[in-house]
Amino acid sequence: MNIQESANRFTTEDAQLAYGLNYFARLLDHLESILGSIQTRRATEKDPAKIKGLQIQEQYFAEARQTLQSELKELREAAATAKKQIPVPTLKGPVTVPIGDVHAVSVLFGSGTHPALDGPAGEHTTGNVNVHVSTKGTPITLLLMAYEPVDWHLTIEPGTQILSVIARGYHEQKVTGLPRSVPIDSAFFQDGWQYFTTELITKDRYLDFREEVKKMLGREPVTVQSQRRGKDFAVDGNLTLSFADSGAGGQAGPIILISRKESVAKTMSQDFLSSGKLTVGYCCAGPFTESKASVAYNTGKRYVEFVLSRANGVNGMSRWTDVGLMSPGRDTYRFDTRENSNGYGVVGLLSERTQLADGDIIGLAIDLDSSRLYFRRNGNWMNGDPERGSGGMNIKPGRDYAAAVTAAAPERQGEASDRWTANFGGRPFVYQLPKDFLPYQSRN
Repeated sequence: MNIQESANRFTTEDAQLAYGLNYFARLLDHLESILGSIQTRRATEKDPAKIKGLQIQEQYFAEARQTLQSELKELREAAATAKKQIPVPTLKGPVTVPIGDVHAVSVLFGSGTHPALDGPAGEHTTGNVNVHVSTKGTPITLLLMAYEPVDWHLTIEPGTQILSVIARGYHEQKVTGLPRSVPIDSAFFQDGWQYFTTELITKDRYLDFREEVKKMLGREPVTVQSQRRGKDFAVDGNLTLSFADSGAGGQAGPIILISRKESVAKTMSQDFLSSGKLTVGYCCAGPFTESKASVAYNTGKRYVEFVLSRANGVNGMSRWTDVGLMSPGRDTYRFDTRENSNGYGVVGLLSERTQLADGDIIGLAIDLDSSRLYFRRNGNWMNGDPERGSGGMNIKPGRDYAAAVTAAAPERQGEASDRWTANFGGRPFVYQLPKDFLPYQSRN
């Protein structure tokens, strides 16, 4: 039973919510595919005029993605507060095949097809992926995952012990080349399986993928390989994805605010970032503009302050203006207050009576050793005590995080924009540095 069939059992309002959740999630995946195609073409294009055209397309689809992400969040919140539970696809019980050492291969789509470019709109043609397996010793489980329908063609070297194969995808997956004695567990979204991302192009996606595999199979994969357009893989027990540990990674020199909108702002002659790159506002298009510190961390305790300047003549707080932590990767564009997010905003924790005002100073105490985020407003800690280690917002451990802000503007005009000014420790903080915390600019 798919999500729409399940929704028909509920009220019309609930069914519309369920359908909306499914529709926007699928549309978001499709936009990701289109964006990836445009970025690939732009990287190889030589004609300046065509490059400019591709940049305009990329900006348009990126803004559309932001809007869809916002709509999807609102739908999820509505579903969570609905009187009746909205049916969301979940795994139909435990995997029934025996599980050995897990070796995962994931793709967005297979070779011989491109869902964003080939065939009529909405058509999902089947691609092909070849997997050569040559592991020795320990029996293994192959986990094969894709968004689009894929025919997985396996070749197995003598002596390789395959205990089982698990095939998962948003669309149906098929596997050939296995001995008849090897069991296959195959399921896709309409079977009632909860799809998770297979395009592992960032460290965050890779770590999320490992977590989801552990939830599904009870263990993390030994190796993981991924391609956007899958073609040929060699599973030998050694080849695996790896991402650099950022530590105190980022640009050298003083820590500043950086934004994806900088290049767009230059072409549109919009001044949303100060010359010292410590004050930032709204730019260009979309409901908000996000900006992040040029340095991210994954260990240690650091403190930073941000001062808010409200847009002139605006009453009430924009829900898009926020401050907190974001992953430095390209996946995170806005904040959330949920513990499973890669972007953590603090304004959502304030009540309507305590909304931010012009001149407010928000201090962030970032404890990456204990995976906690604390914040103070005008000197008063709002969600715990960082010196005692009590309270705080839970954040995902082992990730890279950068202090970040989002700024909104009424009527989307940068001249009347909310603005944030950062103090990473280059000048004295307004409020006392918490005990055992370093200024954000300290890279020790």
